Amino acid sequence: MGDQKRHKILMVSDFFYPNFGGVENHIYYLSQCLLKLSHKVVVLTHAYGNRSGLRYMTGGLKVYYIPWKPFLMQNTLPTFYGTLPIMDDSHSGKDNIGAWTSSLLNSPS
Repeated sequence: MGDQKRHKILMVSDFFYPNFGGVENHIYYLSQCLLKLSHKVVVLTHAYGNRSGLRYMTGGLKVYYIPWKPFLMQNTLPTFYGTLPIMDDSHSGKDNIGAWTSSLLNSPS
């Protein structure tokens, strides 16, 4: 990649492998292309059946399957509303989004 800056990218989606579809494929192939460009990519999605926790896919793609179950057509209410307390702890004067995403992106591969 030469002198270009390498980025740490967190993809968050209710739609990902093991299901197949347009969104799932787009996120997967976009992540693979970004990895080939030496960026660090992590996918965050909800659990699928017994698939939860950390998994690695082709090309070293790190996927976190958080243990939230979808409530309607793969959508999880916590994806939007439930992560707000995790990412913004404004009542304590701290901004946790940086620390939270940093811990996901900087954990050992």
